[in-house]
Amino acid sequence: MNQDHLRADEALATLYADIPLARALGIEIVHRGPTRVELTAPFEPNRNGHGTLFGGSAVSIALIAGWLLVHGWVEAAGTDADVVIHQLDARFDVPIDGNARATADAPPTRARERFEKTLDRRGRARVDIPIRVGSVDTSTATELVGRYVALRRGS
Repeated sequence: MNQDHLRADEALATLYADIPLARALGIEIVHRGPTRVELTAPFEPNRNGHGTLFGGSAVSIALIAGWLLVHGWVEAAGTDADVVIHQLDARFDVPIDGNARATADAPPTRARERFEKTLDRRGRARVDIPIRVGSVDTSTATELVGRYVALRRGS
């Protein structure tokens, strides 16, 4: 087993422990890096009565992708902090009718640097993360922006 695979397994174990809903959604980590997190989830446990992906599942998968991205930054900085969602804006353009893919992209480097400096200096910081959700076979169907807040423990 290579080092990247071990890290992905550790990240998935942490995710399932910290957010049990991730296991119920069937989330798998496709990619986790400092500039992008990509997750997939199977269609069947996340479908609705219309034969499309349940909107609540789409939002949950997206929120978790953004959380993993920001959580990774906090871990890399060695900061003991909680990462939580503060605000979410979502737009559902077309139904998703297959396995879901969520991609959270880092904002410009300047925004991440400001987030990290503010967290270090004030013990809390926020950052907006753009997230896309769609079928693994098609383009984006849902676009979201999650505002995540990191709060240093003991502050």
